[in-house]
Amino acid sequence: METSIILPEHVIEDILLRLPVKHLLPWKCVSKHFYALLWDEHFIKKHCHFQYAMHLADHGNVPLLLIAPSDDHVPAEFHLVPTHGDRDVIVNITSDFERDIPPVVVNEGDELCNHRMRCIGLVNGIVCLLWGRTRFTRLVLWNPATRKFKDVPRWPIMPDVKDAEILGPSIHGFGFDVQSNDFKILGLIHTINRNVVESDYIYEFHVYSLKANSWKRIKDVPRTYLAFNPVSTDSYFNNGVHYWPASELAYIPRIGIVSFNFSSETF
Repeated sequence: METSIILPEHVIEDILLRLPVKHLLPWKCVSKHFYALLWDEHFIKKHCHFQYAMHLADHGNVPLLLIAPSDDHVPAEFHLVPTHGDRDVIVNITSDFERDIPPVVVNEGDELCNHRMRCIGLVNGIVCLLWGRTRFTRLVLWNPATRKFKDVPRWPIMPDVKDAEILGPSIHGFGFDVQSNDFKILGLIHTINRNVVESDYIYEFHVYSLKANSWKRIKDVPRTYLAFNPVSTDSYFNNGVHYWPASELAYIPRIGIVSFNFSSETF
């Protein structure tokens, strides 16, 4: 007579934590319990940390995601570059990106393909991608492991200054709020009143929350005449804080560093 063995919950969870994402996802179809567990934010966080630790223990480092930016004629490319063993083995995952994120139509008959796209950041396996140069046309959060993506909604532009000309919006950072387990994006709208001589730039910072799926305005910001440089290779995210260079005027070289804490949402 066959007997079934019921494993304790903590043993099952420990087994699942050791599985890579591609082997973990089929378990969603086993039962409602497994489906709820695999999409639980605490389990996802533990799985991410566990897989990272396992890879470090086995290989001493983790693969690098190399993104070749696009322009008007050449689409973006994505490559996984190993940091151990045979470094000549580079995996092109551009087809995964093109499969997971279909192009959208921004104007009638005008398809927004993988051109003029750049990477804002990569945090905990989630890639933040931006289409557009000075103003974002499309903003996407992409998980290459689960093959899921989300289009981030645009935020309402309501400058407080009368007769203000909007020079943004622009995206300045992507990070993770460790206190609320939430992915967040920092955006900036800068305006200037063309009717006023020597008018100062007016800055409005907004933060997008993935959990809330909405933007909200940050009221306490640094000096309004700081010229913030859009996110670039000079920006850096570490331990819940995003850093990037800034200067007092747009035509003056960078003289300082501005930081933003994604948990407290303060500069």
